[in-house]
Amino acid sequence: MPPLGTSSSAVEPCSNRLYWIDYLRSINIIGTIFTHAFLAYSPSIQSVDPSFGVNIPFVDPITSIKYADLILLLRPLFSMQLMFFISGLFAWRSLQKRGCLRYLANRFNRLILPLLALAVVLMPITFLPGDLIYHRTEFHIRLAHLWFLWVLFIFDVVLVLMFHCARQFLERIMSTL
Repeated sequence: MPPLGTSSSAVEPCSNRLYWIDYLRSINIIGTIFTHAFLAYSPSIQSVDPSFGVNIPFVDPITSIKYADLILLLRPLFSMQLMFFISGLFAWRSLQKRGCLRYLANRFNRLILPLLALAVVLMPITFLPGDLIYHRTEFHIRLAHLWFLWVLFIFDVVLVLMFHCARQFLERIMSTL
């Protein structure tokens, strides 16, 4: 199945790409964007988890969406788990193809550098206005929203260690045969 917006002749006939996984990931990302947009229209979500009040810069107490709370409570049950699962599906094959150091360098560039850029640029732009309006005396760079980036990188480091150990173990077994 070719990607949306391309003709079937533009796609290599022997391509091993699984487009349904790309579509699933895209739908999940769009759902995540909607979920974060609903946060501003759900004043009651703060009563469920008080930390939302600190992490959400603006909540509109007047305008609310009737089903926003339901979406906000149900979506986290599968969203991040699905993204971690999709990431893990191809990690071992990517590690075999790139090798340990190139794999970790790639993951560092794709996970840790955006984390640092978001922490230094986007988070202050997002939260500084709310801190100024509500006269918060301490300004926090809130990395709680970005926890998945460093957790995923730690998983990648563990995977590289497992891969390296498994390769050495298999080499020892093969040398004894």
